[in-house]
Amino acid sequence: MLGEYEKDRQTGMDISKISREIYYYTNGYPFLASSICKWIDEKGSRVWTVEMVQSAVKEILKEKNRLLS
Repeated sequence: MLGEYEKDRQTGMDISKISREIYYYTNGYPFLASSICKWIDEKGSRVWTVEMVQSAVKEILKEKNRLLS
């Protein structure tokens, strides 16, 4: 998924590093991984970084969500 995104958007992200960080927080759970990617994409960040993933996790955890309760 990140490879295709990078090909389309050319953000310059380190796909391996970003995917490891996302996996660290989600253990590969698709809903959570997609939520992180969606948050970063909607912020309009041109460069995806580990810090952006961490910020996304913090913000997602603040939201009311039955899955994360």
